[in-house]
Amino acid sequence: MIAPAISVLSAIEGLKVDAPGLAPMVFPITIAILASLFLVQRRGTEFIGSIFGPVMLVWFVAIGLLGLPPPPKEQTAPRVPVGEVAQKRRVRW
Repeated sequence: MIAPAISVLSAIEGLKVDAPGLAPMVFPITIAILASLFLVQRRGTEFIGSIFGPVMLVWFVAIGLLGLPPPPKEQTAPRVPVGEVAQKRRVRW
């Protein structure tokens, strides 16, 4: 019972570093998160999984997209494809 509380408290304490103004709110935010998790827990793992599953999917897709290298500037400039079409009169994608 103590491990989840310490994990949530440790995660929320990171707000002190990023947003020092929220430091007084660390404990109330932790209590609110733990209370909501324990209230939802009685509905079962299927309900919790249906909420956290899509959230985790979005999170991992976002991390994956942020890890991709940016495309070369030649591919992102809109005038390059338009110029090719104007010169060759056909599109080769």
